[in-house]
Amino acid sequence: KTGGGTSAKISSCLGIGSTASAQLDLLQSLVGKHLADPTEADNFAHDDYTKTTFERGIPRYEHPHLVAALDILLMYQTNRRGKSCCGLCVCRRSYKHDPRTRLVELLKRWLRANAINANVGEDEVRRICGLVRDLLNHPQLFRSRNKRSFMHTIAEVYEHMKMQLREVLQRDRTCAELAGRVLILSRNLISDALAYLLLAATDLHSTDKLPSIEVVSLWQSLPAESNPLPRRADVGQQAIMRDAWLTHCGLLIAGLLSMRWAFRLFDGKSAEEEASKAFALKDRSPDLQAIRDAEESPNSNRTDTNVPGGDVLMLIEHVKQEYKKKRFSSSGLAGAFREPGPNQGREEYLNAVEALYDLIYFLGEVFVQFHRISDGLGDYGMIRVSPWLHPFLDALIEKVARLKASLEGLREAVDNELVLAKAKGRKVKKPVPTEYMTGRAHAAVERAIVSKDCHSMLLLQTL
Repeated sequence: KTGGGTSAKISSCLGIGSTASAQLDLLQSLVGKHLADPTEADNFAHDDYTKTTFERGIPRYEHPHLVAALDILLMYQTNRRGKSCCGLCVCRRSYKHDPRTRLVELLKRWLRANAINANVGEDEVRRICGLVRDLLNHPQLFRSRNKRSFMHTIAEVYEHMKMQLREVLQRDRTCAELAGRVLILSRNLISDALAYLLLAATDLHSTDKLPSIEVVSLWQSLPAESNPLPRRADVGQQAIMRDAWLTHCGLLIAGLLSMRWAFRLFDGKSAEEEASKAFALKDRSPDLQAIRDAEESPNSNRTDTNVPGGDVLMLIEHVKQEYKKKRFSSSGLAGAFREPGPNQGREEYLNAVEALYDLIYFLGEVFVQFHRISDGLGDYGMIRVSPWLHPFLDALIEKVARLKASLEGLREAVDNELVLAKAKGRKVKKPVPTEYMTGRAHAAVERAIVSKDCHSMLLLQTL
């Protein structure tokens, strides 16, 4: 930054008084603060910033707000007047290199250079926006009797720079790309978590006949009477999985797959609209109706099934009550997890289902809305909703961590009770998963939470 003595010498050379010297000191300070090159402050004082043409000087432009700001500065220079010494008449005074002119010329240079630049950057616009905004804090140094004063002009330039910054942020897709990345990783994590719950700790051997256990494929096998996407149903796969979906584990997984938020998360608007037309069929499912009837008991803890996702919450509570009553014959669990009393694997299984319910809701109901905002309005949109976005992301991180912890606990129980026990020659209580189920489950949990670049780790890093 140029010192006071140097500024005084420059002011003396320029033939300006003490007020103009203070103006030059302030403008040098602001230029040095906001422009990228720290030497710009000295350049501002020494370079030739005398008045240039009052024409735009560009044949065409990319950014109308920058051209509008340039026109405002040109009008200010064209109409700039000063009072004569007697104060009886208004006459034109030549302003060639006073502090106001020097700043106006600096802004004109930048505007002319960037109005034709299709790829003007956010940082550059922010710097100029910050420069003119800081200048507005010092009206006492730039007094004027003219209606279109220097400060009035700078205020109008600032308004157009704000609009330009908004346009740059709308075109900047950084937040949209990150939001899209979060959705991709989340779909992978949820899909592999569901596959692990379907295979690792169950005896649902019919899954061996399914060509794929991805969410969009499992939709095809959901029961005909309650399939939320009937046009996508595959009769052959429905026949294969008919008995599996009637077990407790099957009902829980089918409930998660049938959440409307899952349709929005995995297949967008088309699946959501198709599912909304079929929810009445889902509500008439005989199995769910039987559970609802059981939950009508005065001693039961009822869940409001009129709210979205209420069926899943009711199913979780129903299954917990069944396990407390030691009713495991229809559980769908492997034999090792049907033992009465506390059972780590069984508890972690239900914890993982609850964590998946929360995560599917957070992503399919809430986060997709933030993604739509960033997709439509770019970074500007995400900045505007940041007071809601940031606490939501904190809660989402907590949900991902909870799912990861539940899957880790279930994986430990599966390894101890099924994989390691068999490898060590211990007797494993039947029924047990098939080797194909075990292999598929192992691959799914490796992708989800175990490998170095697993979905959960990458998702937490991205969030």
